[in-house]
Amino acid sequence: MNNDDKLALLRYLIFIRGKLQHLSLELLLEGQNTQAVDHAELQLATKIDELRSHLTQQWNGSANDIMLQLRALNEKAQNKIRDLRQASDKAKKLGEFMHIIDDGLQLVSDILV
Repeated sequence: MNNDDKLALLRYLIFIRGKLQHLSLELLLEGQNTQAVDHAELQLATKIDELRSHLTQQWNGSANDIMLQLRALNEKAQNKIRDLRQASDKAKKLGEFMHIIDDGLQLVSDILV
């Protein structure tokens, strides 16, 4: 993975982190529990910091493949967020959303050699 690929991937992860922060704020305003979203955001922040600290080292995988998978997961997550906003059983929908986030975190965890 070249440096431009690494920067693009980090930029996208930072974008996703912002989406998690925004979702946490929405849930907070609705009086919902934000603990799971906040935990996922912290995990992602830690992973971003870890990748930043290894920026000059070799990373595993194809940036294009990883980005395609992350974008597909993001699309699923966005659908779950729309469902969550309209759901009466928010806990169930949030659980479905968090499963997608866990898949994305696992994908990112496999990048470092």
